[in-house]
Amino acid sequence: MVDTSALGEERSRFLSEHMNPVLHDLVTDIICHQPSEPLKFMQAWLQKRLGRPSDFAIDMQRLKTVARDKQVEALKQENKTLHATLQNMGQRVQECSDFVNAPEKSAAEIVEGEEKAEVEEEGEEEEYLDDSQVPVPRKRGMAISAETFGDANPRTAIVPPVHPKTDDERLRLLQTLEQSFLWNGCADAVKEILLNALEPVAASKGRRVVEENEEADCMYVVDSGKLECFKVLEGNPDEQLVRTLEPGLILGENCLTDMAQRRAVAVVAAEDSVLYKLERTVWRAVQQDHALRQRTQLQKHLRRIPMFFSLTEAEISQLVDALKLQHFEEMAKVTEQKQPGDCLYLVASGSLSVIENGVETTTYTIGDYWGELALVFDHPRPATVKVLSETASCYCLSRENFNALIGPMPLVLARNLVLQEFP
Repeated sequence: MVDTSALGEERSRFLSEHMNPVLHDLVTDIICHQPSEPLKFMQAWLQKRLGRPSDFAIDMQRLKTVARDKQVEALKQENKTLHATLQNMGQRVQECSDFVNAPEKSAAEIVEGEEKAEVEEEGEEEEYLDDSQVPVPRKRGMAISAETFGDANPRTAIVPPVHPKTDDERLRLLQTLEQSFLWNGCADAVKEILLNALEPVAASKGRRVVEENEEADCMYVVDSGKLECFKVLEGNPDEQLVRTLEPGLILGENCLTDMAQRRAVAVVAAEDSVLYKLERTVWRAVQQDHALRQRTQLQKHLRRIPMFFSLTEAEISQLVDALKLQHFEEMAKVTEQKQPGDCLYLVASGSLSVIENGVETTTYTIGDYWGELALVFDHPRPATVKVLSETASCYCLSRENFNALIGPMPLVLARNLVLQEFP
């Protein structure tokens, strides 16, 4: 390993007997592993050779110690709560015993006591209740009613219809629907299904498309022609023209989310017109199906994270509710190396590059995650994560939200340790 020709006999013997065997093993391991950071690898190798734990082993040992301490504190608090509950139950048992052993009263005495108590209570209310405290009936506001399902209204599987459209028709409809706040809140996959489900409706001149005060169960998009809105105003039995609908307008958008909606006006075709109709049942079915699929997928992704192996289904569901979706543009830095972090990230769309010390080490795509240790430690980020695609979206789970829902991560890890020792 080392040329000893230029050294003395004693130094040559020391190198041959003590240094060369160690250097031989070290160089052999370096060649086999080919680490990206040889100095750190040699440091860890020498620590292991000396029987000392590595930095990672020290962190894990410290984490286990903290987890056990937290578990002890949690058990003490639980014991205190159970002790207080036991005392409360003892008091209630004593009260029941006193009631059972009390001398029986006649029916007349019981009635007399109740009437006396009611009179005293009414007197106290009259004494402290002045005119300013007399409750005034409040006008009822208009409620928003969502559709419920049960025995009286069973849920049925609804397959969204597909009505073919030309490219020009699709473009016109998309330009109109971009005005809708409900439409803009939908995912791209949902928008595509709803666009295909829009049903064309031809309205010849003079046809009454909707009537005033009738139940509103669908939305209309005016594509061509002209329609007039009429309403019966107070003091005049005849319908009055209140508005004209031109192409590019939407009628009845709110009825998609409110089951109690009624048509505010009657709509009559002033000339031959074409509208596109979207049923509320189709809208709700598409939205619910997408939400269910998305939630199930997120639960599967969270289940793959080793730190969450011991969480129950209810706890995983709570974490899904706590996830916040964040959107990023191309080349944006989601996390930066050596900067503090306290969030776990889960890729929802797009691709991201992981850069460590200026070198790209891997790529994240849909379903990948990073930053789980940020839920435990205050260590700086080990790498920079930058967006590669035109856009990307990531779900974020902060340490604060995790602790509020599940508890500190050391307690969760302590639960993992207990399950490993006592499965």
